[in-house]
Amino acid sequence: MKLLFNKALDEHRAYTITILGSKSIGEGSGSWLELLSTELQSVYGKNLVETKTLSYDMTSSQFVNQNMGELLKNPGDLILFEPFTLNDNGEVGTKDGLENIAFVMKGVKSKNPDSTFILQPPHPLYDTIYYPKDVEELKDYSEEHSIPYLDHWTAWPELDDPEMKEFLAPDNSQPSKKGHRVWADFLIDYFIHGE
Repeated sequence: MKLLFNKALDEHRAYTITILGSKSIGEGSGSWLELLSTELQSVYGKNLVETKTLSYDMTSSQFVNQNMGELLKNPGDLILFEPFTLNDNGEVGTKDGLENIAFVMKGVKSKNPDSTFILQPPHPLYDTIYYPKDVEELKDYSEEHSIPYLDHWTAWPELDDPEMKEFLAPDNSQPSKKGHRVWADFLIDYFIHGE
């Protein structure tokens, strides 16, 4: 990432980060998206880093069939991709979901070969059986294909710990304020202090 960031600086333009995923990534004030964007701009400067969010209430199959146009118009330097894993759970087979990731990446690379992808899971859920297996497959896929993977689940309570409920919205559709903070802190640590 630092190489691309420096390239953008050399070209006298902002480094652009596109946050792509399902609605489960959350939105608005207090969301990890907002917290991360604010922190990046305060560290690197508002004119040097731009973030934009593309989030959709659909599965990965629906996204690749209907909604890639906006992403392909201007993918950005870095795509932080939550590949609809929670929405796919029970709707799209794991193998098809992983093929959809490859399809999105290939589409972006054909438009902008310099774009870089980082994969991340959506938020964890309390005491579920199949969803963690899908996330494990996503992690394995990223390792097999040498795609950076941000495993923010390591910062959350254990999946079977009742405390996890405090980190989730009542309907489990996204994190609570507490969950957004944990997710944001993990990403801020990676983007600002990591590498």
